[in-house]
Amino acid sequence: VLLTIPTLLCIRQLQLVENTASLQAKNSSSNKTTASTSENSPRIPSCVVNHIFNDFDHLLFFSIIYVMGTSGGVSDTFTYLRFREVGCDADHMGKSRMLSSLAGAIMFWFSGSLSEVMGRENILVLSLFCVGLRFSLLQRMESPIYGYAAETIRGSIFGAFWSSSTVYASQMGGPRATMLLLLNGVYNGIGRSTGSLVGGRIQALVGTEELFRYMSYTNVLFAILMICYYNAKRRRGVSRNYLS
Repeated sequence: VLLTIPTLLCIRQLQLVENTASLQAKNSSSNKTTASTSENSPRIPSCVVNHIFNDFDHLLFFSIIYVMGTSGGVSDTFTYLRFREVGCDADHMGKSRMLSSLAGAIMFWFSGSLSEVMGRENILVLSLFCVGLRFSLLQRMESPIYGYAAETIRGSIFGAFWSSSTVYASQMGGPRATMLLLLNGVYNGIGRSTGSLVGGRIQALVGTEELFRYMSYTNVLFAILMICYYNAKRRRGVSRNYLS
């Protein structure tokens, strides 16, 4: 939670900068006096959080980001511990990291085309399923091959997930830079810190194997809930168009 404080401070400062720039643009485009300009100056958009909570789709999006961030925190903290538990050495870990990086670079390159074909909502759901599959592979890991497959999935799906998430966040309607900073704060700040802290507690109680099993179930269950919601949303949209 403490890791989110710098992000929130940056968001606050960025809001001040954006409103200062907007005020200067109004001053240069009008010939009003300084007094009248100060009376009509825009307020600081302090309702970004309300903007998110008032739209269930936005709230759901950041919930997905939080789950993915939590999964990332668990993954970063305990994946290579799992490698050690099954007898892998540093060479195997290095190869798995190389595969993850290569897969991520390739997917970032093709993420735009993939997003156009599948749609951003489907990519988010697919990301949850793939993370669940990755944790399942790590939980069942018996040889380095499982780890290589899991890290390849990690890199490829993160490239598609992060590209789609940044585009979605920038088109929410609030200040673009603020939304992107909030996206980073939820994923890299709150999400990853929660995954590391809570994951560490669970791992101490039940072990790494069971921790990965729980994370796999959590991601798959959340993906199923997203599918149900998006399908219900599409049906409502079709019925409304039919009735109109």
